[in-house]
Amino acid sequence: PLLQGSTQRFERRGTSWFQMLGRLRSGASVDQAQAAVNTVMQRLAEEYPETNARRTGVVKNLSAVGAEGFGPIAAFMGALMGLVVFILLITCANVAGMFLARASSRQKELAIRLSLGSGRKRLIGNLLTESFLVFLVGGVGGVLAANWGLDIVTAIEIPAPMPVDFDFTPDTTVLAFALILTLGTGFVFGLLPALQATRMDLVSTLKDEGARRGSASNRMRRFFVMGQVGLSLVLLVSAGLFLRSLQMANQIETGFEAEGIHRTALELDIEGYSEEEGRLFQQELLDRLAAESWVESAALASDLPLDLSRSSTTVVPEGGDWERDEDRVQVDMARVSPAYFQTLRIPVLDGRPFQVTDNAESERVAIMSRAWSDQVWPCLL
Repeated sequence: PLLQGSTQRFERRGTSWFQMLGRLRSGASVDQAQAAVNTVMQRLAEEYPETNARRTGVVKNLSAVGAEGFGPIAAFMGALMGLVVFILLITCANVAGMFLARASSRQKELAIRLSLGSGRKRLIGNLLTESFLVFLVGGVGGVLAANWGLDIVTAIEIPAPMPVDFDFTPDTTVLAFALILTLGTGFVFGLLPALQATRMDLVSTLKDEGARRGSASNRMRRFFVMGQVGLSLVLLVSAGLFLRSLQMANQIETGFEAEGIHRTALELDIEGYSEEEGRLFQQELLDRLAAESWVESAALASDLPLDLSRSSTTVVPEGGDWERDEDRVQVDMARVSPAYFQTLRIPVLDGRPFQVTDNAESERVAIMSRAWSDQVWPCLL
């Protein structure tokens, strides 16, 4: 009642979409909570068979992402992580090639140090230290650049029906991941050039013949260049396909015209309106808007296309049996005022649009989409 302004929704037995939050007692499990909910739902079905005979309750762990949105979000984040991995591999191949080229140019220096008694492990350690320093500077620079770029990302407004605030500020987990990744890539892509640089023939290298006999080093550099080119090609192709998909998505026929449409949300229950008062307010609002010179048409709707909201109901097509699960069809629905199709310029292919005379006292009418008609009653259109 504090949120809705009334207790009407708690008094309707047909309402079935309620969600509840609860904290499990110490030692309790989700399965035990599910068993308790099943017992309650079974008792309600016995007491109220007309409205609760087929109602169920599902217990799930609380998540910031709903069950319906988890799959698409996980796929999107997986694609982003894939791009990050490709960019990281390209960068690492580039840096590794640079380190290998630098180590090759220092072969005479390294050969002199080896000939003077410097151990191979010590030289590898020195080269790895240089690699770690370079990668650490790059990692710190990347974290700083990401932190500065957050102002640009957070300024982007997401087209959602309610304000959505994402916190992209790096936390200790992100920083630890960046540190481990930096050290790991520094070790792997710094060790390979270091090993290659210390595997040399001292005599030929000191005689300036190392360049002619450094075929192994050249092969490794070619390998890094080929890997960098290959990964870059994959990224370019992926980016091209992504842009092509965006272009095609922008050309999808939505079935309505959004240009010139303005919307606002009203919640009359919160303001304390009764059902009768709310209907009078809505009608007066439509009449006043229709009288404005800048308004072509106005309508009310419980849900709008592509606005992330959803209402659904269960129906049984003509000739079906309500007792059979396979005959019951779950369908999305919206409650709209008569000018809804005119306002969104949605064509009515057959039959008639809603009229003012379609109210609670008149015969029940509904308008279904062409896609749903083809699925349930393919012979109608």
